[in-house]
Amino acid sequence: GNASVRNEGPGEEPPALPDADRVYDRSAHAERGGNARVDNRGTSGTPSKTSAQRTYIGSAHTEGGGTATVVNEAQRTPAAPLIVLAAYAAPRGVPPLAWDVEERALRDCLAPYPQRFLFAPLPRATPDDLHQELLRLRPAFLHILSHGDQGDLLFEDSFGDAHPLPRAALLQTIANTSSLRCVILSACTSAAGLKALGAGMPPVIAMRAAISSEAARTFARGFYDAIAAGHEVRAAYAAGCDRMRLTGVGGADVPVLLE
Repeated sequence: GNASVRNEGPGEEPPALPDADRVYDRSAHAERGGNARVDNRGTSGTPSKTSAQRTYIGSAHTEGGGTATVVNEAQRTPAAPLIVLAAYAAPRGVPPLAWDVEERALRDCLAPYPQRFLFAPLPRATPDDLHQELLRLRPAFLHILSHGDQGDLLFEDSFGDAHPLPRAALLQTIANTSSLRCVILSACTSAAGLKALGAGMPPVIAMRAAISSEAARTFARGFYDAIAAGHEVRAAYAAGCDRMRLTGVGGADVPVLLE
């Protein structure tokens, strides 16, 4: 008969065994003719042996004809959670945004998927804060909630006053942040004048016009539900718009995907 075994991936220290007449450790064994073959990849550890008639550890064994095969697959390490950096800004002199409501709503979107997402809020964001967190966290998603001004975003300065963040500067920073899979600009008219993005840019979802907080939250829930289910950004964008239509919040034509 034929016997073969293939072990892949790091092995664990095997249990201690009693003295044995025959011990087959990560081995292939054939009796009465046939071939025996073993392929150990990345295994480690040799058991100490103490009493048993025959013990087979991670092995394939056949006697009297026939074929025995065992394959021990490497254990997969769980993927690290995807970091969602949520930057919020509402400087003095512009209509306030209910950051506590928006943060809680976005956190609730991600809460059902603790193995998939890590939520990183950045309230009262200044341009310097944003840059530091992009470098430090290396997020997969950047979600900006702020007011827009003809395409530029209104961040805060160190005194809480308005600091317009030029969109060109933001797009260049996004292009230089290689960890990003998608950026959501949840700000009114943030898509103004934006066209197709250049090579090397992650997809950007922006708003063609004003959008209500309820509509923005509904889009975010549909979007992140789809990402958690393993969909790519384009399908997740469609899922966010679908959620807006299904719930009747309106504004499903406001978000636009730019690639």
